[in-house]
Amino acid sequence: MKKRLIIFPLLAVVIVVSSILVYWYYFSKPTEFPKSDQLLEKIHRVFPEASPKIIQDSVALDERHRFVPFISEDEKYGVSYWQWKYHKWKVVSIETTGDVHVWKIDNNDPSTFYFLWNFHPDDQVNQLKFYLIRDRGYHGANRELWYEPRIQMEKMVEQKESYGVLKMPNEWAASISSFSQAGPTEKTRLFSNGIIFNTGIYFGYIPYDKSGHVARTMNSVNGSGFQNGNFDQEFVRQLSEPEIEKI
Repeated sequence: MKKRLIIFPLLAVVIVVSSILVYWYYFSKPTEFPKSDQLLEKIHRVFPEASPKIIQDSVALDERHRFVPFISEDEKYGVSYWQWKYHKWKVVSIETTGDVHVWKIDNNDPSTFYFLWNFHPDDQVNQLKFYLIRDRGYHGANRELWYEPRIQMEKMVEQKESYGVLKMPNEWAASISSFSQAGPTEKTRLFSNGIIFNTGIYFGYIPYDKSGHVARTMNSVNGSGFQNGNFDQEFVRQLSEPEIEKI
């Protein structure tokens, strides 16, 4: 009987301590984000090819996710993605170029998606037009035929710095969610990379210079990168003006 009386309190203590440790390790609030010199050291240690020289900014996307653009020793404009995980700030992706990508913080919730970029100044990007597009098409099954109209949503962003952040617009997130929840008759199955293949939904953008001409982003493509852990990202295709329909 005495042994039982001793075991039960010890078991309770173990459960309480384990719960505290689990909360501390997985769910505790983030500590202060690292300073620029610490970020440079971490990027260089994790991915030496990036050769970071200057941290341009640290943009909080939410409490646990940060976007950190940087300039390298050889004047490349790169990006890094940071996440508070396992009780520390971890760099989950580093890229030596700054072409547009979407970071899907929660792949099941489009409202947590962010467009992120860092264009080289020589590309002279002054304005960006982002698009959510579904191509029109016809589908048939069991002697039934239905028509899917084109969807084209546009969002314009003025470029103030070489880098930028655009949270997924609410109406875009709602549209993506509606397609992912649609029944099989609508032929709208959402794949893990965010493109609804059989309805043609995709993200795109067009960069413009100060004169209103399409900018050539040759200095912001063709680099290398590093990824660590569970990181969900999608490349955003650069579109041409003929692909956009006038509304």
